[in-house]
Amino acid sequence: MVLIWADLLATYVTWIMQKYLTDVWKVGFTHAAGIMNVYTGLTKLFPFILFLFGDFGVDNYWILLLSSIAFSSGLGFLSMSTPPALHKLTHTCANYQPNCIGHTQKAIFYTGLALTAVGVSGHIVSLAAFALDQLERGQVVDKTSNRQQSPQPEEDISKLQFQPVEAMLELFNRQNQRNGSSISGLRLSGVIFVLIVAVIALIALPYIQPWKLRFGIPAIFTLAATLLFIQGSCEYQGSRLGFSDRDIRTQSQKRRVIIRMLPVWITCIICSVVTSVGNTFFVEQASHLNYKVGKLKFPDSTLLLLYEAAKLGFKRVYNRMEVAGGRMYAPATGIALATICSALCCIFAAIAETHRIHVIRSDGLIDKPNEKIPMTVFLLVPQFFLLGGLDSFYENSVAAFLNDQSPPSMKKYLVYLNPGLSGLGIMGSVLSVHLVGKISEKGGNKSWFQHDLNESHLNYYYWVLAGLSAANFLWFLLTAICFPFPDTEPVSSDTKPKTTGNELQNGDLLTLITENT
Repeated sequence: MVLIWADLLATYVTWIMQKYLTDVWKVGFTHAAGIMNVYTGLTKLFPFILFLFGDFGVDNYWILLLSSIAFSSGLGFLSMSTPPALHKLTHTCANYQPNCIGHTQKAIFYTGLALTAVGVSGHIVSLAAFALDQLERGQVVDKTSNRQQSPQPEEDISKLQFQPVEAMLELFNRQNQRNGSSISGLRLSGVIFVLIVAVIALIALPYIQPWKLRFGIPAIFTLAATLLFIQGSCEYQGSRLGFSDRDIRTQSQKRRVIIRMLPVWITCIICSVVTSVGNTFFVEQASHLNYKVGKLKFPDSTLLLLYEAAKLGFKRVYNRMEVAGGRMYAPATGIALATICSALCCIFAAIAETHRIHVIRSDGLIDKPNEKIPMTVFLLVPQFFLLGGLDSFYENSVAAFLNDQSPPSMKKYLVYLNPGLSGLGIMGSVLSVHLVGKISEKGGNKSWFQHDLNESHLNYYYWVLAGLSAANFLWFLLTAICFPFPDTEPVSSDTKPKTTGNELQNGDLLTLITENT
């Protein structure tokens, strides 16, 4: 459970990285966004690679251990890359200025980012799966009924692994139910302690000014969590990622399934391009706005907490959709709602950015990028709220949809291939910014993307993304008409599994979308 510290604190470090690169390194905001989008894309691509190692027989425990070590090392390297950390050894100054950042600091920084990406990916692959496996292996035979409790269905893992906090709470709830609602007070206190410490850290870290400590404190917490995990190694049992299902479909049938999934993957990639602006351009928008309400000043992690709360809220909406409309319709509806949230998010972001540009022009702040802007940061709440809706619907519906439409032997790979496609979309946003910038320069015009945000026209880019998202929704509707979603039927009646009610028949998706949107 303590390994959750690493995931939560790494989320905050990623959140503030854009500000660190623009304020300390003094790179352009598009350059900083490119660095962070490549990092985020790698955290979604690496899980598929690590899963292949697990599928070849590498124990789940070792993947989790090595990724935790990479996690703590990566955050430690990020702290060491700040100017005050190694200025005596590198003979550079200790100020947070670009002239104090040499090649050594940059090399350590990029190494830290890469190790952190490996740590995040390893936790995605193995944390929830390892905890679930330990829970299943630790189950005991009920002596009174003389029967063993049945394990949870395998497909639940795909919903848990990419949401570590919810995963641990769900596993804790399973253990509570398995033990007849009699969890020891010590264990319950431990769970509450881990969550409280993480929340306090997220609230307190924004008030710590030195970047060395902002990166260093999460590194210390992650190292402590790793050491506690190692301390309990003797109690853990072997855990493998491999599945036991065997697919009797032919290779040609598998290829047809993949080809039929390509239109949905295109929808996923476009949604990910919009997702990429969340911890880059959105954060840059909010960096110099007013966080005060009256005399009360909120920390800069407020919008991050709002985004996470929105994701939880929309996840409950999705769960109710499964109950009310049946699991057969929920995944496709979720994808449609994700594209709608994507378009609305970009529209509200464009409106807020247009207002921000109007304020800085009226107050003469265009050439003063480091000055505070007299505009409340809470005007950005709608775009962060809708971004949470986009990511929540995407994470909960796409994996389930592709899982239902794939043969058994492909299911385990699609769990990680889907986030990999998302990673491609996030890294592809770097290309989209470059192309839009080049197109905007045609005719001798000034590029929409300048060195700092005040001189740029980010609102125009948001309108482009809004149009792209609207086209993405129409593409999904077209897919519903032309995409023949197959029913995954087994070959023989002897091996035919019970239907989950999730398989979509031809035309069901079109009916579903038109009824729910």
